[in-house]
Amino acid sequence: MSGSYTYTLTNGNGTPSTGTKSGAAFSLNVTTAGAGIQSFTLTVRDNNQSSTAAADVLVSSFPVPSLTNNGPISCTMTTVTLTASGGNSYTFTLGGTVVGSSGSANTLDVAVAGIYTVRVANESGCASTTTTTVTSNTAIPALTVSPTSATLTNANPSTTLTASGTGSLLWSTGQTTPMISVTTSGNYSVTLTNATGCTATASVPVVGSDLTITLDLPQANFAASGTAAVGNFVVNVFEVAGLPTSSGNVTITITAPVGYTLSFAPTLATIDVSGGGTVAVNNGQWTVTNRVAARQLTLTMNSGTFITGGGESSLGFSITRTTANSGSTASITVNVADDLTMTYDGNLANNVYARIISGL
Repeated sequence: MSGSYTYTLTNGNGTPSTGTKSGAAFSLNVTTAGAGIQSFTLTVRDNNQSSTAAADVLVSSFPVPSLTNNGPISCTMTTVTLTASGGNSYTFTLGGTVVGSSGSANTLDVAVAGIYTVRVANESGCASTTTTTVTSNTAIPALTVSPTSATLTNANPSTTLTASGTGSLLWSTGQTTPMISVTTSGNYSVTLTNATGCTATASVPVVGSDLTITLDLPQANFAASGTAAVGNFVVNVFEVAGLPTSSGNVTITITAPVGYTLSFAPTLATIDVSGGGTVAVNNGQWTVTNRVAARQLTLTMNSGTFITGGGESSLGFSITRTTANSGSTASITVNVADDLTMTYDGNLANNVYARIISGL
């Protein structure tokens, strides 16, 4: 065939493709009517002569992709799942960057909000894309408390704490009302939870009971041995703010110098103070909770016992000189343990007392 000729290409559906060409070979881009096997017929005409050829073509379909997510991201659900369908190979991207691994897995957990795209391919290698938008709702709720701190006194032995914000409230006391009334010192916290599970927490320090401590030992000179090497003394724990401590929490630590040992009798009711008189003590209110080398004792009030407002609790001890040098001087120290929760001591500034003792 030489010169120009006309052609008609049809697959039996829609309008045939027609035109004029020259040369023995040419190509056409044809939009198919659908997927599956289609029969194409080409007819060429020149000088009232024609020639026809037919061929069957398998047309593969594009996948119909789907992509959903179970968001939004929230404080209680920090990841959401993307679920794709429509093919047998999936590639997820965010902002043009591949997320996860391409392959047959059609789900992906993500923790970042944004517009996600999935490329879905089928067995024929045809691919389509679609998108889904993952939103995030992780805003921290606004929480306010009033007052921001409070002090309990004899004149005002209780105070009201108020919390406000949108959502549900939970105080450290277990109460769920916006306002609570407190009568003991301590750090009171409140948590606000909004509809998406996000939380905000605030705390209010309430200062109340105040402990101070003294040590009564008039005769503080110790011989090297014998009865004169042993001394009895009293530690007094005073509440000076006029408010009771919490039950079973008060803790003190007493430390003897190197070369001396301490002893404490939990059943002791009275003690003969060295250089003083007989004194009633409350040893039965206390339990030794820690010992260090017989020189240091930590004691805590028993459950159900407390120091009343303006009251005191007294403890009797014995101290014995063991290896201390003659002529040496050192101090017995006693302190109220720092109460960071302020349930029994709202003032940490007056918690230590020291008494100098001498080795004869």
